Amino acid sequence: MNKVFNSNLLFFLTAIGFLIIYHLFLIPANLDLSNRSYSLFMDEQVPYDEIQSILNSNNFSEVCSNYAFGDQRFGRIIYLIGAAFSYFPEKWWGESGQIIATRFLFSSALFGSYLLLIRVFIKDNLFRIILFLLLMAIPTTAYYSTMPKPEPFLLLFFSIFCYFYFKKKSESWHFILIGLAYGCKVSLLLVVGLIFLFESELLNVWPINFNLINLWNKVKFKLFYFAMGLGIAVPILPLSIIQPSGIRSYLGATLFNTSHGADSPSVTIVSWVQGIIFDWIQAPPILTIALGIIIILSIIYRLVLGPKILVNTPDKFMFALVVAVVSIFSILFLVKRVWYMYLTFGLVFALIALMMSIEFLIARSKRHNYFGWVIILFCVLFSLNYLLPQEKTELSLLSNRTKTNEYKIEKAKYNLYVGVLNKAKNQKKGREISAFVDPYLFRFYTNEFKIEQFWGPFIDWEKGYDFVILANQSNPIFFLPPYTSPQNCSICVISAQKFTQFVDNQKSLVNYHRYLSTQDGMVIYKRVN
Repeated sequence: MNKVFNSNLLFFLTAIGFLIIYHLFLIPANLDLSNRSYSLFMDEQVPYDEIQSILNSNNFSEVCSNYAFGDQRFGRIIYLIGAAFSYFPEKWWGESGQIIATRFLFSSALFGSYLLLIRVFIKDNLFRIILFLLLMAIPTTAYYSTMPKPEPFLLLFFSIFCYFYFKKKSESWHFILIGLAYGCKVSLLLVVGLIFLFESELLNVWPINFNLINLWNKVKFKLFYFAMGLGIAVPILPLSIIQPSGIRSYLGATLFNTSHGADSPSVTIVSWVQGIIFDWIQAPPILTIALGIIIILSIIYRLVLGPKILVNTPDKFMFALVVAVVSIFSILFLVKRVWYMYLTFGLVFALIALMMSIEFLIARSKRHNYFGWVIILFCVLFSLNYLLPQEKTELSLLSNRTKTNEYKIEKAKYNLYVGVLNKAKNQKKGREISAFVDPYLFRFYTNEFKIEQFWGPFIDWEKGYDFVILANQSNPIFFLPPYTSPQNCSICVISAQKFTQFVDNQKSLVNYHRYLSTQDGMVIYKRVN
């Protein structure tokens, strides 16, 4: 008993010590670029706005309304939790308090999910320590611990689900948690589908003893609790009973909105693999390839030597392996933009499957013992020499964002266009000034002007804004000769046509001219009639 206690204590102290060291680099990164909300990166603006709307509610009814409605791309539950956690920091330190509290909330959710998954899937505390090191060394850990995204809470809800799922006496209620996880982000769709396929025991009876009623009886309560969790995470769905447009809004923002302006039809699984080896992992390509081969061979070895797995028995290793394979390969084959953070969920379970394989091999025999420890040594040295220094570099860069020339230029452009708007307001007293401000620019948070934003090439000249302020990424002038429009970009063609129609065209009822520009491509167009 003392040995087990000491071993548990060792794991606890090691994890705490590693997190303390990690936070020496994480804290400066999360404190930087937090003084004002206008400078937030585009991905952080969404959670900031949604949390701010809940915090600014005047009564409980408004809290419920702002929780249910708004941006539906990700589960509203993450914004409600964010608002609850950042309530006092925002009251005491304003928007800076909200930004910092939100960042550390999401990083804590990420680290907590790592620890809980290790607790669920790994038995030996020494292997738990090693796996925690490997999980923290995933390059996107730095990204998700500094950027409020849905993945940390998706992982947290899913890890709690796994904890109860593998407890023999657990009832169906814990499927609420997988509903919450799926509600955070629909990328979990295939994994959820496979879990329900297993729970239905369809693979055991198909096709000879297939009975739809029996299948329904096996999953009906689990589906009910799943729907309950999804309804909590995305309250607009249960509200669709009285407001049918809610479900259309949700589907339009999620399942029917999987394409992105950064998509490229030329991206294939080969593009992903090349990017991982030669771009994402900052290590010699030969070592990265060797690491991948070692992980795959170790798991195959475990499959060959391991005991026969019954289809109707929950097996932790097969669960982790299937989740990893489905998550990773769905990204590699279906996503047409090489954004490595999408791989995080699958990589977490791939490393869990790897460590379970090694744990099995070391316990099997002395020959397998040596093989297992060689794999562990290689993975640990690879992490210590390449992955963790890569994260340290990224966190150091994030800690110095406000000191870069890029930040100073962006802030100067922000001050420039805000000055133009304030000057126009003083000249046209009594009338609200309207402006379109490119979301690539620092955002002007104010109620004194009517400001709108939209991602992509600008096309809405006919709305008659007083000013249209564009960065070079959205300026239609770059879609006109001598420049060439991107291939298969119909919106770019429309943007160029409307630019010709509404800019410096005296015959147009709505006419703009170039009012001011900067050397790096920001242009302010002013309406002249």
